[in-house]
Amino acid sequence: MIILSGVDLASVAEVNALAADSFTRDRIWTVREQKSHADYPERRAGQWAAKEAVMKVLGAGVGTINLQDIEIVGPEGERPTAVLSGSALELCHRLGISSVSISITHELGAAVAVAVALADEGGRTDDN
Repeated sequence: MIILSGVDLASVAEVNALAADSFTRDRIWTVREQKSHADYPERRAGQWAAKEAVMKVLGAGVGTINLQDIEIVGPEGERPTAVLSGSALELCHRLGISSVSISITHELGAAVAVAVALADEGGRTDDN
């Protein structure tokens, strides 16, 4: 097994400026995510940072992966979880990733997220 990691830092103010536009907001966050951060701008920024950290683990960026295919969920005060679907899940399978864990924190106008994944040595391809 190999360990893959990704980290991202997000400005709460910049992420919330993105969320002010409903078209952009609906392309980034699922309905479940939007409900969880409706009155909590720091949580919204943390979800954004976590999505970016997961994309770094996958070696992909915005445009390669549908942002809603990485859903960051979990009750307040509990460990957050990255629920992968669609393009993100497909890439996990191709890379041989068996699990992804995330951690999020926020303070002083910024949110930081770390993603760690376990993968088979060498990953997989469509031929394996």
